[in-house]
Amino acid sequence: MMVYLTGDTHGDFHKIVDFVAQIGVTKDDLIVILGDAGFNFFGDVRDIVSKELVNSLGVPVFCIHGNHEMRPRHIGTYHLVPFAGAMAYQESEYKNLYFGLDGAVYNLQGTRCLVMGGAYSVDKYARLYRYLSFVVSNGQDQPFCTVDEAFQLAPKVASFIKTNPSKPGKKDYFDAICNRLQDEIHWWSDEQPSGHDLSAAAQLLSSANANSSVDCILSHTCPADYIPIEAFLGGINQALVDDSTEQALQELKNIKPDIPWYCGHWHIDKKRDNVRFLMDDFLSLDGKHYRSDFGHSACHNQV
Repeated sequence: MMVYLTGDTHGDFHKIVDFVAQIGVTKDDLIVILGDAGFNFFGDVRDIVSKELVNSLGVPVFCIHGNHEMRPRHIGTYHLVPFAGAMAYQESEYKNLYFGLDGAVYNLQGTRCLVMGGAYSVDKYARLYRYLSFVVSNGQDQPFCTVDEAFQLAPKVASFIKTNPSKPGKKDYFDAICNRLQDEIHWWSDEQPSGHDLSAAAQLLSSANANSSVDCILSHTCPADYIPIEAFLGGINQALVDDSTEQALQELKNIKPDIPWYCGHWHIDKKRDNVRFLMDDFLSLDGKHYRSDFGHSACHNQV
């Protein structure tokens, strides 16, 4: 069994399809998406199309929770099933797709991996700003206000679009946004891990019990000391960003500073100390790094 880690897919699974075909991934292997897979984003047929595609590859896929998707526990078709020594969410129609629980420890290829998904959506108000810009500019992409001002306008944006659902704009894109806002799911209030799950993880990592040992951590975002400022989105006032999840993850890292840590979220491929960020690249738990151009170059040992 080989375990391959990769970063956010946001509903675009071309890299998964290509990787499976070119590397020869089989049903005995496992692909881990480190959050924002995009299987539970729209809540309609588009999610079904994504699930059908990836499930049909015949390869198990394990998803950490991201901040741009609904948690499976809120979706009636999901149920808990045994997976890798713990429990995970699965839908009966898609037996190859698993969704991890925050705070659970999964035995992957003999490696005990603590999972902690979720993050703050730094761009949620910026998205609302763009949606309102389409409305008031008649779809001409003329800025209505600055992104910082949108932080203050967010409630008004949601109210405006709910009461003006037929305003012109980029129709397909705009209609999808209107549907989400009308359903009050323009973001999900439980996008970040809970205090309970974080506390339980800290207790687990602090335990001297050999049976509770953890070999690595799989998360969506990263510990606070490792936030890659080069990956900040332009136009976002960082003083208004909630970094409580990153701060909590840093507390976990301080308990076990030497164990490997793998995360996504930041749309960057890099390594700093023992923290590995993944976006386009793939990394196997046995130390092989597959660059985003893996179709044109051989894999090489992790650096």
